[in-house]
Amino acid sequence: MEKQKGNRTVRYIRQRKDGVSILDHMLAMHSAPTLMGHKTANLFNYKIALDAEMRILIAGFLQKSRLKGIYIRTMCRCENCVGVLVYNRSMLAEYLSRRSHAALLDWFGYGRDLEVEGKLDILRERFESGSGFPHEIGLFLGYPPADVMGFVRHGAKKAKFCGYWQVYGDEKASRKQFGHYNSCRQYLCSQVQKGFTIAQALNI
Repeated sequence: MEKQKGNRTVRYIRQRKDGVSILDHMLAMHSAPTLMGHKTANLFNYKIALDAEMRILIAGFLQKSRLKGIYIRTMCRCENCVGVLVYNRSMLAEYLSRRSHAALLDWFGYGRDLEVEGKLDILRERFESGSGFPHEIGLFLGYPPADVMGFVRHGAKKAKFCGYWQVYGDEKASRKQFGHYNSCRQYLCSQVQKGFTIAQALNI
């Protein structure tokens, strides 16, 4: 059922005459908090069958988004799908440089002297190694260190609740943050439904 629903969405967007693309739809659904400056990064997958089309769309979007510090990088690909990271470079660099965050990344094996792109290179290598989902991805996605380590130590068993991630630390602050993320997604999705591209909605 989900596959059929997804296919209907793809056909709908491709048939529109207002310039809205499948990338606009995916960015609105899966990366709105990052695009609107409330989150360091978002990660989402798309089907490998869409890869040729998505590469063209991403290249076109990057010509505009780079001017606002928004980048998209392919992190992994397999037989069925491609995983991409949408990130605000300056926000991500600042977040990862905080003392507790940098210490945790160092514990995960990332050099403290690396720039953000160098850290992303290591993260991509770990995705592509096939050795499992790298837990430190949470730091890149803006998760609090307490929640990243909570999952490493306990899995989902001792989480207080699950929103955009498993929360082990400050539940009140996380719920408030998730509310902001939901508002971002609702706004961009509404703009796409009205016929605006993401670039138009963000004025980039």
